[in-house]
Amino acid sequence: MILTDWKRTKTINLNDYGQVGAGKIIEFIPRGKRGVTVPQSQKTDGLVTVSVCGDSLRDLGINDGDTLVCQTKIERSEVKNGKLVVAQLPCLGLVVKFFFQFENKIILRSANPRYEDLIFDSELVEIKALVIQSVKTWD
Repeated sequence: MILTDWKRTKTINLNDYGQVGAGKIIEFIPRGKRGVTVPQSQKTDGLVTVSVCGDSLRDLGINDGDTLVCQTKIERSEVKNGKLVVAQLPCLGLVVKFFFQFENKIILRSANPRYEDLIFDSELVEIKALVIQSVKTWD
């Protein structure tokens, strides 16, 4: 998308689901609504935003404080190895990580090699959303 071609984008208000851990495990606390710009072609049903808390995705260019646009209305078949997901862990915290499943284990991986993989039995992890867009925060 060319930055000057604003006709191809639209600004919408999405439910903001608060912070999601990237290096930390964060409790789910919804925050109201947040305006974001998305492509005109983007389906908006099921879209929400979350704020990144931590640095486990910094090697991907997603930093602490950035906003992620996520799709919550997903089919299990859409959650494939290598997808960036928001996952609810057994301790009831939310994290954003890369998803991998091998047999009955789910591996949640950071982009920052400083963090170890999180490995759980598949029935203990619930995938809440797929990340579809990152919105930068320029401090």
